[in-house]
Amino acid sequence: MNWAPVAVALGGLAALLTVLLAYRSRFSPYQTKLWEKQLDAVTEVLQTLGRYHDEGLGIADGVGGPDAQKSLVTARAEFVRAYRRWHVVIPQPLTESVTLYLRTIDQVVGKLPEDGGKLLAEAYATVVGTAQRELRVKTLSDRTLSSIESLSTRPSLVPVGTDPMYIKATVEKPFFRGFTDESGTGSQPDKSIAAARDRVYVDNRNLFLTHVWRPSEKPGQVADISIRLAEHQRHGGWPAAGRASTDQPLSDGLVERVEYYLGSSFRRVFVRHEAANGFRLNISAYGPTLCIALVHFTDRPKPLQLQRYLDFIEPEPPAGG
Repeated sequence: MNWAPVAVALGGLAALLTVLLAYRSRFSPYQTKLWEKQLDAVTEVLQTLGRYHDEGLGIADGVGGPDAQKSLVTARAEFVRAYRRWHVVIPQPLTESVTLYLRTIDQVVGKLPEDGGKLLAEAYATVVGTAQRELRVKTLSDRTLSSIESLSTRPSLVPVGTDPMYIKATVEKPFFRGFTDESGTGSQPDKSIAAARDRVYVDNRNLFLTHVWRPSEKPGQVADISIRLAEHQRHGGWPAAGRASTDQPLSDGLVERVEYYLGSSFRRVFVRHEAANGFRLNISAYGPTLCIALVHFTDRPKPLQLQRYLDFIEPEPPAGG
């Protein structure tokens, strides 16, 4: 059987991919941005792999010209460049199927078995089928898609699992481009600003609000935020450490409770009594907000008021959104 017609259908498939984001309303903006990056990555990788595949099929079927090997090497180099550019965001199942395909084409081109064209077509169909399932895209031709799925050995409709922290790292990565440590720059501080900093430590009794966040998996929300009370810890010997206050109310068990207020959108005050986890409060939000906390002590009647702006990186609106 001549597998060249199959090469035309499969090798050119990447050019026929059209964006149909299934379940878009279930994706957070971060998942959508990552999905769009992955779509760009998979499209370019499949296009270059398709050209490499076509050259390999030509050799396997004995229809390549005198420059077939040279064209094969050139096509492989193009694929390698594309893959190196995008490999960080390519889904792991697709990486595995591409690796299997590369082993197959090396064996087919090196040994030229009688069923080499069939082996290549099946391996390439697995790659494309995996891409279709991982990104939930469809081809313009349902008939072509059906033929691919019939060749693929993997079950269809495999759920896509994306680690929210991986999405967060991907979104934050541009903020560290050109990063250099600037702690050795600057000038000597004025005494007044140093005194003001010390006063904050004293007034706060070494207590501060902190927060961490991740992209939310909750529909309609953008970020999951965890807020907690943190106690400044002394590093080094006293007074060389520069610590302005020796208070340790959290470590000494002097904090009774913390009341959190995050604005009218949340419509309530949240009270936490669990000292073991830093009086942690977990919330999901669709935008940054100001948090006010009242820290109540057992050794004094007046609560301490702390504040924290709960920010996170808001993704750009999806293209066409």
